[in-house]
Amino acid sequence: MSLRSKALALVEVLLRVPPLFVVDEFLKISLGLPVSNGEEVSVLSNVTIDHVDINEADANYYDANFYNAFFLTFFVFVICCLGCMSSLCVFVLYTKHLIIVYLYLISLGIVFVSYWTNVSAIKQIQALTQAASATHPYTSILEDILNLNLKSLLDLDGPGILVIQNFVIQFGLAFLFKNVHLGPRNQFIQKLLPLSFMAPSFLAMLPVAPNLLHHSPVFASLLPLILVKFVIWTSAYTIVHVIYTGYQHGRLFVSNYGLSALVETEWMRLNVPCVLRVFWVLRVAEHAIALLMDSYDDDTDEVLKVSTLLAVHRSPPWPSRCW
Repeated sequence: MSLRSKALALVEVLLRVPPLFVVDEFLKISLGLPVSNGEEVSVLSNVTIDHVDINEADANYYDANFYNAFFLTFFVFVICCLGCMSSLCVFVLYTKHLIIVYLYLISLGIVFVSYWTNVSAIKQIQALTQAASATHPYTSILEDILNLNLKSLLDLDGPGILVIQNFVIQFGLAFLFKNVHLGPRNQFIQKLLPLSFMAPSFLAMLPVAPNLLHHSPVFASLLPLILVKFVIWTSAYTIVHVIYTGYQHGRLFVSNYGLSALVETEWMRLNVPCVLRVFWVLRVAEHAIALLMDSYDDDTDEVLKVSTLLAVHRSPPWPSRCW
């Protein structure tokens, strides 16, 4: 096997690991079902009994809290089951379809990361601008640029450095989104995407109304979000066709060769032993890092306590009072 084939096989194995982490997280919470083992308290146990003195013969007693908790638990259980089924469906996809799913999820994640980053930056910029206006007259960052006021622009505690930082982050996210998204590659839209990502930063430089600046991240995320939704709308038939084709293939294979042959074939195609090994290694590494971080925090606390004790013992005695 050549080096290129080994690299492609490794990439295919790594692509199938994240769905297992998703399934594992759903199983950790017991698919949303209430569990009481001394530490966790059942959701249904939080139901308050408002009428303790009711007769036991009253079989038609209706407890609204109990049924609300029951339907909430059932809803969470259904959502967890759908999440597990979706993760398993992604796990058994062919590599070309698996790459498309990951590209779509990455593009969707970039949109939300861009929105949250813009919201955080705009809130901090508005807070710093209001604080600066309270001490001395302050118009906008654009005035500092025109006046070449580099001291104010590069002030680490000022709004200028936040705008520059947000510019860099949004430019990087826009570059990634342009190369990852599966929507139409129209030349005008491709040129408009960086401006859409960086629009809140541009508005933060101008003396605009606070309400407009506050809602600018929402309008900035509309264009990339429309492209992401457009992919889902136009690919709905393809997604249904792929699922139906996979179901027909599995049903015909089972009718011709049996269920054991299907399991053996898919086991070899998905390279399940290697995927499970990688999943196990990553999970063990995660727990090992967590244990090391906990032990490091404990050691840091012990060192701090020892240093404090030594500092107390080494401190000079109080001078004796002269009589």
